[in-house]
Amino acid sequence: MCRFRSGILLKDRVVIAQKDNDSHQDMLEELNISDTYENAARVFVRAELIPEKNEWWTDPYGWEFVIDQDIVPDWFEEDREGHISRFRAAVKEWWSGHVLVGKKMDTLRTGYYMLKDCEVEKLCGDAMVLLKNSKVGEMWDSSQVGKMYNSSQVGEMRGSSQVGKMWDGSQVGEMRGSSQVGEMYDGSQVGRMRGSSQVGEMYDGSQVGRMRGSSQVGKMWDGSQVGKMYDGSQAGVMYDSSQVGEMYDGSQVGAMFDGSQVGKMYDGSQVGEMYDGSQVGAMYDGSQVGKMYDGSTARDFKSYPLIKLLVPDGGNCRFELTAHKNEQTGVAGECKN
Repeated sequence: MCRFRSGILLKDRVVIAQKDNDSHQDMLEELNISDTYENAARVFVRAELIPEKNEWWTDPYGWEFVIDQDIVPDWFEEDREGHISRFRAAVKEWWSGHVLVGKKMDTLRTGYYMLKDCEVEKLCGDAMVLLKNSKVGEMWDSSQVGKMYNSSQVGEMRGSSQVGKMWDGSQVGEMRGSSQVGEMYDGSQVGRMRGSSQVGEMYDGSQVGRMRGSSQVGKMWDGSQVGKMYDGSQAGVMYDSSQVGEMYDGSQVGAMFDGSQVGKMYDGSQVGEMYDGSQVGAMYDGSQVGKMYDGSTARDFKSYPLIKLLVPDGGNCRFELTAHKNEQTGVAGECKN
């Protein structure tokens, strides 16, 4: 199943998985060993050392040893405990160099680290980290945060820094340049996004303060919010009372359901569909709304060559048309069953 921490046992050495990739198949490919039944019976053993409750910060000498194949070579059975001890020692050596607990550091420049209860002032170079209850002050260059759990925090992201996933209230203060966040779950937050910053998905009350440049949000569910979106920013889908404060300069929202709201949309901004009481405050300069159902409203269209009103098949409805150049000469209408 390739669980943390995986490795390949050979007769004369041990190979431990690197970074966040625990795939036995990938390790075998790097070793130029074919992943066949014959080789599993003669050459290698897919092995894993698994921490209880996924508590990877605990000492590996207490982790469970698991064989991830149905058959093992004779040389392994001849000295089973010896090979297990060698594998456990190799994992412990890797763990000692990559897992940090309760540390305060000025800078991490390169390599892969798993941090618990740590504070790092600056993450730079090609450094990549996994955070649990940890803080990173700034991210520069092409540094990466693979995953952020619990209440982990990143102050600022600059250059092309990346965060893969954010869970459990994790936060990023600012994102500049082409910084990216893959997914945001469970109330995770990003303060500001500048340049061409991107957020893949935002669930469960996640928030973005501002988005500038060509920033993008793929999906926003369950009350997610974006304060402002500038310069071609996009939000793919917004569900369950999600909100966007203002959208300027060609910004787009694909669909907004269940009471979602957009404050203002300027300069060609577009909303694909809005259902269930969704609202747009103002739309200027050729902005468009595809469909609006169930009491949704849009106000103050500066350019409107064509307006369509969707009315129910039965029941009563009232509407009012107001001329843009002469707001005092309105035309009231009424439709009845």
